[in-house]
Amino acid sequence: MKIKKIVKISLQRLRQNKKRNMIIVVPIILIVIILLMLNMIQYSVKEYIIGIADRLDLRETSQISYSPSNYENILEKIKDIEHVQMVKDEYGKFIIAGQYCKEFKSEKSEGEVRIEPANNKACPEVIEGRRIQSNDKYVIILPDKIEISNSENEYIDAEKFIGKELTIIIEPDKKETTEKTFKVIGIYDSKKYSSNKILYIPIETIREINKEVVGYSPNGFYITLIVDKMENVEKVENELHEKGLLIKTNVQNEKNIMNGNPSTKDYQISKATGVMIETQKLIKKMMMCLVIAIVIISITLLVATNISKTYLSMTEIGILKIEGYTNSDIQKILIIETIIICIISIIISLIIFGLLIILLNMLFDYIIQKDTINLIINDIKHELYYIRKIPQKISISFFVTISLIIIAIQSINTFLINKRILSKEIKDIIKNNG
Repeated sequence: MKIKKIVKISLQRLRQNKKRNMIIVVPIILIVIILLMLNMIQYSVKEYIIGIADRLDLRETSQISYSPSNYENILEKIKDIEHVQMVKDEYGKFIIAGQYCKEFKSEKSEGEVRIEPANNKACPEVIEGRRIQSNDKYVIILPDKIEISNSENEYIDAEKFIGKELTIIIEPDKKETTEKTFKVIGIYDSKKYSSNKILYIPIETIREINKEVVGYSPNGFYITLIVDKMENVEKVENELHEKGLLIKTNVQNEKNIMNGNPSTKDYQISKATGVMIETQKLIKKMMMCLVIAIVIISITLLVATNISKTYLSMTEIGILKIEGYTNSDIQKILIIETIIICIISIIISLIIFGLLIILLNMLFDYIIQKDTINLIINDIKHELYYIRKIPQKISISFFVTISLIIIAIQSINTFLINKRILSKEIKDIIKNNG
C-alpha cells in the first residue's frame, strides 16, 4: 500500500478516536513538561555559571605576598607561567576609595559604582563598542544595564553613553575628593557577567589613581593573578608553589576547601552564587537521582498507556484485517498514527511549558515588586530577585533528544504489541476486545 494512503487512514483514525488518544497525549505532555523544567534548571544555571566564570574576580589565584624590594623579581618569575592574563598588585586591584559617577546620580541614589581593572587580555567581551587595549588610559567599559538603586530597581541603559565622557568621583573621605573623566568605549552584557554595577578601566589607570589618593597606605603587599579560564586556576597555583611564590598550604585542594582556603572551580561557583560547596554536591546528586527516577517512570508510563490504548483499539484492528489490509499495512497505519500523536503532544507540551514559564515570571515579578513588611516574604523576594537574573533557557539538543526517544519508545512499543495481536485470528482479536 502507498504511504500516502497509509497516512490518510492514520489521520482518519486520529479524528475518530480523539478521546481514546488522550490516554497517550496527556502522559506525554506531563513527561515533556517535567523534563523541560528540569533541563531548564540545569541548563540555565550551567550557562549562568559559565557567564559568571568570565568575570575577572573569579579567575584570581591566591594572594602572593611581596615586599617592594623583591617585587620586580616576582614579576620576572610570573612571566613564564602559562594561562596568566593579568597581574594585580596592591595598587592595581581596585580603587582604594569610594567611587561615584556624576551622570548616574539620581534622587534616590548617589550614583555609587564599583571600578575594577582590565587590560587587553583580561577584559569582558563587549556587545557594543570595543574592549580595552594596551595603549588605553582614561577609558571605561560599562554594563548594558547600570544599577542605580537595588532597593528601587532603578536602572540606566548604558547604550546612550557610548562615545561620551563620564565623571568619576574618587572620595577617600568627606574632606577631599578626586575627579577623573573617562570616555565610554564599550558596554558588556550584564546578565552574562552577573553584574550591573562593575565598571572596567585600564589597570595602569587604577594604579595611578590609587597612588594619587591622599592618605592611602596599603595594609600589606600582595599580588593576585588573573587566569585565562577558571579551571586553570589550580594549575597556575601549583606552578606558583613550584617557583616558591606560594607556600604549600595556599595551594588549593579538596582538603583546603574544607578548611576555608579554597580557590577551586567549586569554590569559585560558591563565591559567585552564595551556594556552599557541600550544597552544590548535594544538588547535583539530587538532580541526577531525580532525572533517573523521572526517566524510569516516564518509560513505564509510556509503555503502559500505549498498551491500554492499543487493546482498546482491537476492534478497529480486527476490522482492518476483515477489510483485507495486510499485517504490514496495519502496522504502518498504527505506527504512523502513534508518531503523529507523539508529535502533536510534544508541540502542545512545548506551548504549555512556555505559557507556564511566563506565568511563573509574572508571579515572581509581582512578589519582587510588592511592598511588604513581612520578613519571610522579604527573604523570598531577595532570593527571587537573583533567580530572575538567571536567563531561562532549555537545551535544543536535549529537547530534540527526548522528543525522538519518546517517539521511538512509542513506535517500538506499538509495533511489538500489534505484532502479538496481529498473529491471532480475526475472531480472536474481536472476541478478546469484546
